[in-house]
Amino acid sequence: MLIDFHAHILPGCDHGSDSLETSMNQLRMAKEAGITTVVATPHFYMYHDTVDSFINRREHSYRMLIDATESVDLGMNIVKAAEVTLYIDLPSLEDLNRLCIEGTNCMLLELPGYRWSVWTAESLSQIIQGRNIIPVIAHIDRYDAHTVRRLIELKIPLQLNASALIPFSRRSKYMRMIREGAVHLLGSDAHNTADEYKDFARAVKILGSQMDAMNRNAGILLDGESIFEKAHISWEHNVSL
Repeated sequence: MLIDFHAHILPGCDHGSDSLETSMNQLRMAKEAGITTVVATPHFYMYHDTVDSFINRREHSYRMLIDATESVDLGMNIVKAAEVTLYIDLPSLEDLNRLCIEGTNCMLLELPGYRWSVWTAESLSQIIQGRNIIPVIAHIDRYDAHTVRRLIELKIPLQLNASALIPFSRRSKYMRMIREGAVHLLGSDAHNTADEYKDFARAVKILGSQMDAMNRNAGILLDGESIFEKAHISWEHNVSL
């Protein structure tokens, strides 16, 4: 039972899947990789969409996919969520909490341009303290060391794309970060083709027992709890980047 914490598998909801056929193929590959739960995270950009419009579009895509999976008995649990791009005024967005992962106060976020800005820390703090939302930063493998260090200092859960573990030249860095408790979750970040699930299956083998911890972290967050309290993750160390 594996959890994919970041995937674009809802048909027509964003650029992650252009059709129901594509989404079904993605889910078949996910099942072959041993995944039983997929957190569906279509992109949300506050300057190009409204929360209501996004939720309605996502619900339509979700229902379409659920109906199709039930007809072939795929046995896949799909959790509604979003990949929300962080902007300076995102913390003040009305109905922001509706973009959290279904049934939780946890939200998958990405930083614009994959870089740290002068306002990033303040916006994240407002989301955490002012909106009572637990942010998770998506695809941490796309950020430079300075940005990763700042996120670690803020004690924010970090998600790694499975594909980052495939190149041998990068593997040792991310395996070290996982062992040191700096990276907490694994996602496919699946878009259109199902190749990301081949990478996910390979990453699971590479991770070995570390995958158990990442899967446990995902389950804790999906239950609406803090991984730092529930999993007793310590931040009292100097993470090697």
